[in-house]
Amino acid sequence: MKYIFILLLTFATTLGYSQNKNNTEKAVCTRYEDGSFKETGLIKNNKLEGQWIKYSEIGEAIVVGNYKNGSKEGKWTFVDNYTGVITEATYSKNKVVKLKKFLYDSPTSILSYTR
Repeated sequence: MKYIFILLLTFATTLGYSQNKNNTEKAVCTRYEDGSFKETGLIKNNKLEGQWIKYSEIGEAIVVGNYKNGSKEGKWTFVDNYTGVITEATYSKNKVVKLKKFLYDSPTSILSYTR
């Protein structure tokens, strides 16, 4: 009985290890030619995961959002520095379920809101 327990324990440990080995995470950081950040995020099990940020060439965050199992999930913010529009999109399983647009004259001053 003791040997069967040890054998089962060894099998369970090996099975758990092999499952964790396939659970890979990789931080991603792409850069512009001048070395500044272009995009940062995480890839887990070959799928986009967690928070991703895209930056303009002058270093401002222009897209911020989250992925879950490779699909856009939750609130995403898109900033257009040329038109002064901030778009907030709420995603569920990669589909937009809610959309808001704001007009701003500086990053701390929102002038109007539209739906």
